[in-house]
Amino acid sequence: MWNREQVKGNAKYVLGFSYWKALVACLIASFVTGISQMGNGYSAVFRLSDNYYFPWRLGIILLLVFSVLALLGALFGIFVVNPIEVGRCRFFIANRQNKGGYDQIFSIFKSGIYLNIVKTMFLKNLYIFLWSLLFVIPGIIKAYEYSMVPYILAENPQMDSNRVFALSRSMTDGEKGDIFIFDLSFLGWILLGVMACGLGTIFVAPYIQAAYAELYEVLKYKVISQRLADMNELGGAEGYTGEKQNPPYPYAPTGYAQSQNGAPVYPAQSAPFSAQPPSAGGSLYEQQLENGQTQRPVDSDTDMSK
Repeated sequence: MWNREQVKGNAKYVLGFSYWKALVACLIASFVTGISQMGNGYSAVFRLSDNYYFPWRLGIILLLVFSVLALLGALFGIFVVNPIEVGRCRFFIANRQNKGGYDQIFSIFKSGIYLNIVKTMFLKNLYIFLWSLLFVIPGIIKAYEYSMVPYILAENPQMDSNRVFALSRSMTDGEKGDIFIFDLSFLGWILLGVMACGLGTIFVAPYIQAAYAELYEVLKYKVISQRLADMNELGGAEGYTGEKQNPPYPYAPTGYAQSQNGAPVYPAQSAPFSAQPPSAGGSLYEQQLENGQTQRPVDSDTDMSK
C-alpha cells in the first residue's frame, strides 16, 4: 500500500529541480480560474445590496446584468476552466520526468479532444452536485471517487466518459479514506499560507499539485497491476508526451506492481536516487540502471490482484 510520506517525498524530489516552473504553471491556471469567479462575485455584491432601496426598474436591470454575468462565468468555467484543470494535470504528470511545458496547460484546446474533455468534466461536476443534494456527505464521497478524472483525461483525452468514470472508481476503491487524510495533511501548509496574508498559499500550490500527480501515478499502477486497465489506455508504454513510464522516485513505489508494455511486474526496491534531475536523453531511472545503482524489475505473470 502507498503511504503519505512516500508520495509527498516523491513530490518534493520532483520540485527540487522544477519548483519555479511549477509555480508559474499554477499561477497561469489560477489566473484563468479566477476570471470564472467574477460573475459569481458580482452576484454576491448584488445580494449584499438587498438592504438598500433601489427603484424597482433599476433593481430589475441590475438583476438581469448580474444574472448574465453569473451565466457567463459558469459557461467560462465549463468551456475554459475545466480544460485548463486537465491541462494543469498534464503539466504535472509530465513534470515528473522534467518535461513539463507551459504549452501543455493549453494543449487540451485541440479539435477532436476538447469537446470530450468539456463533456466529461461537466458530467463529473454535475454528478457531484446532484449527489451533494443528498445531505452533502454523498457528494463528498463522489468527489473523492471522481478525483482522478482530470488526470485520466490528461493522459487519454479521447477516452469515453463512462470509461473515465469507471477507471476513477477503480483507482479510488478502498482508497477514499486515505485520500481524505492525504488532503488533511496539507491543512497545516494552507493555514500557514493564509497567515502570510494569503500570499503563502501561492507558493504551497506547486507542492500540493505535484503530490497529487504522484498519488495518481500510484493509483494508476494499482489498476494496471489488477488488470483493470491497460497501459495503452493510460498514456501508453512511452507516455503521452514520450516520457518513459519509469517514475523518477527517490524510492520505487511499493505494494502495487508497475508495468512495462502492459505486463504486470513486481516493483524493485531501489536505493535513493542522486539529486540530479532527469536529462532529456532518458529518464533518471534509466540512468541509474546504466550506473548499476538499482535493479531492473523482474517480469512476472503473477496476478497481483490476489
